[in-house]
Amino acid sequence: MYRSFVYINEGALRRYAGQLEIGESKLAARKVNFSAKAGPFQAGAELEPDGRSLSLDHLYDKFEYALKGQTDEYFDFLTDSPDPRTLPPMSIVRFRGTAEVPEQFDAIAMMRQYAPMFDEAGMLETEDGGVPKEFLLSLFAKKDAYAPLMINGLDIPVFSKLGMTYFAEGDISLLEEIESEEAVFLFKVLSHCNDKQIVVYDPLRDFMKLNRAARRRMDRSSGLEEIRIEGPVIKGELIAVYH
Repeated sequence: MYRSFVYINEGALRRYAGQLEIGESKLAARKVNFSAKAGPFQAGAELEPDGRSLSLDHLYDKFEYALKGQTDEYFDFLTDSPDPRTLPPMSIVRFRGTAEVPEQFDAIAMMRQYAPMFDEAGMLETEDGGVPKEFLLSLFAKKDAYAPLMINGLDIPVFSKLGMTYFAEGDISLLEEIESEEAVFLFKVLSHCNDKQIVVYDPLRDFMKLNRAARRRMDRSSGLEEIRIEGPVIKGELIAVYH
């Protein structure tokens, strides 16, 4: 199958593919201290990959193919019709649907994209006692920040956090493609949440990466409020989105 990836979580893909023994290079001993009496691991052996690692696209192809044999842990809505409300936690699911970023995140995404230009224009200058602009810039430049995503296509909504560095070519604007047309989603089920109101995203925690103490000291100004949705919802870890 020819795929055009919008998003691919390389860390999750390699981690789960490794559990199926896909794409793992064999490790070869490079140096061993033969004067030691213990085995190579205790004797200071240094192991390194042999260089036969798969490309990301090829690894994904092999991973998705191998999932077909995991009948108790893989559920494919493209070929079957399981009940989404009974999907077991830690299982992997594939389905076709659409997605949207909550409107509350729009202001944060804009600030991240345009913060350098705001700085050049002097718009991040603060009065005495305000937040230093260097601090603001460092917050919006964090590479490990997450964006929220609501995914529709099952009988129950799916919510996931997106790593900002996993979009194809680092282009977060690709989200607009899956907001306007269907795509295929592959995700891992983390939990089923059935409360009436569920906090699914905290900009201070998930985007700015502030610890609990720092979050408590900050005012929840417009655009920084927790994002809540009505349950039930499936919390998932998104692995890939493609056309």
